Amino acid sequence: MNDTTTTTAPAPAAPATPAPQGDRSTFTFGDVSGKQPQPGAPPAAKMQNRGRQVSTEEAEGIRARRQATFDRARAGNGQFASREPEAPPAPPREPVDSIELTLPNGRAVVYGPPVDVALTLRIIDICGDDASASKVAVVRSLLCVRQVDGKPVAPLASMVDVQKLANMVGDDGLDVLYLLHNTTWPPLTIRDLPAIKKNMRQP
Repeated sequence: MNDTTTTTAPAPAAPATPAPQGDRSTFTFGDVSGKQPQPGAPPAAKMQNRGRQVSTEEAEGIRARRQATFDRARAGNGQFASREPEAPPAPPREPVDSIELTLPNGRAVVYGPPVDVALTLRIIDICGDDASASKVAVVRSLLCVRQVDGKPVAPLASMVDVQKLANMVGDDGLDVLYLLHNTTWPPLTIRDLPAIKKNMRQP
């Protein structure tokens, strides 16, 4: 029997530990508020840099961008500033009763929301469960048509009446009436709320 000799490969050498580069490999970023740290205070953050060294001009640019970000995020008193500017007061709503116009198909129309009538309930009654946004917009626009070619429009009671009036007005006419309504009688916003007085409960 032949003798078998086993040879063991030498273990790989451990990777050499890079020599310390001194203070140049550590960058300390101060507080973004621009305040100078107190002597002996721990640094706000440290980043180890083993790549290209940042020049003085680049470091100044980084600090300037961070300071600009801080100034945008906080007001002069150090508190977080509002991202949205203060909304200007709402313009006064014109008390327009009705508008006379000629639709693209040539029909003369008198348009205006009815007085002392809740359009919301009328729309609910006509649309029923199918109250999509587009359908509500069409029904609302047609409910405000008062006259067509000098003749009063009968009150709309069902989707059949809505369809008949929509065919008379036309698609372009519906677009005109929708835009006219939103421009002249826009929906109320929180800025349109009247002044209120809170009455607290007395113990």
